[in-house]
Amino acid sequence: MKKAILFGLIFAMVLSLCACNTKKINGQSDTELVITESIKQNNTAEGSIVQSSTEQELSKAEGAPEVQSISIISFPKTYNDTVNGIVFETSIEIPDTFDFSAIKRSTAVRQFVDLEATKNFFSESKEIVEERFDDYAEPEVDEWSGEFSDSSMLSIGLVFGYGTTLSRQIDERFLAYENGSRFSKTNQLTTITPEIALNKFEEYMRLFNCDVGEYNYSYYLIDHQTIQGITVDTISDSPMGSYNWSTEDDAYYFYIEQKYQDLPVYFGIENFPQDYEYYRPLQMIYSQRGLEKLYMLSTYTFSESEEPIQLLDFSEVVSLVSNKYGNLLTNASYVVNRAKLYQMPVVNATGDYDLKIAWLVEITESGIDVELDGEPYDYTFYISVNAETGEEILL
Repeated sequence: MKKAILFGLIFAMVLSLCACNTKKINGQSDTELVITESIKQNNTAEGSIVQSSTEQELSKAEGAPEVQSISIISFPKTYNDTVNGIVFETSIEIPDTFDFSAIKRSTAVRQFVDLEATKNFFSESKEIVEERFDDYAEPEVDEWSGEFSDSSMLSIGLVFGYGTTLSRQIDERFLAYENGSRFSKTNQLTTITPEIALNKFEEYMRLFNCDVGEYNYSYYLIDHQTIQGITVDTISDSPMGSYNWSTEDDAYYFYIEQKYQDLPVYFGIENFPQDYEYYRPLQMIYSQRGLEKLYMLSTYTFSESEEPIQLLDFSEVVSLVSNKYGNLLTNASYVVNRAKLYQMPVVNATGDYDLKIAWLVEITESGIDVELDGEPYDYTFYISVNAETGEEILL
């Protein structure tokens, strides 16, 4: 049963929202703005984000060769229209710190924690009581999992996760999308600030040979009085049971995403394309006692070229979406809710990643399901549109 719990831990970690902040390694911080203010129905440039003045030319250093210029372009804060039967009631989300002229064509390499360094760190003060090692030829990432004498668990491989008994107790009870409103998004622990906890997070990542770089974060303060009042249905394989809660169990629950060139790095995958905060690929629980949970699904290192990127007008997104769904021979209706600009890693022929500037577009489809006795339905799905070419990127 221990092995079932061990391998279930990583899945629970993924499904475990939030004062949004931006953290930089140098300790400076600023605020990530989600652009949601309305503009006029005719979608004029009022209240728009502007890429440059009339035209901005890059790299004008004396003696340097002339390089490509990027043209003026603006993005409305909202887009409201009906095109080819598709309703656009769309908030356009771009960080207010984003510098359109600074984006350069870039590549990324996925990072994995160093197995030996990570295992040695966690086993330094406690005994390994159960372990499993798998040496895979493809992919070339060794996997190790184990349980320690204090009942904490560690899994290293394509996905990295560490969790204590407290983290499992919290993850069984805390669901950000369900009961997150019961917890504070701004309160702090009495002895540890969020900045202190995040400095420890950066320290751990360096010890495990991972360079997180710049990132956005959000957190909840999990207080023991509230969390212990949330009941769960205990099953035979659950790590639940009696637990004596105390003030030492008060903890921050962090959700973290990388950012690059001031844009968040997209972390969705084919079966889970949603960019919910609680799906973020880096998560940490840090209590009054210290580290309780650390989880990493994917992080990247980045390489930037000198080639600037020209983004297309948002009308290209409108055109793709309205043509794709407006021409379907169904009775369904479609509403485009929002579009958020991301750095999107797309795997290339070498197995590494090309970074594409892309819109993640959220769409709600509704209609009548003729196969279910005419029952009405609606569901939300996502597509990605390359902001440079206007083409769809398959998730």
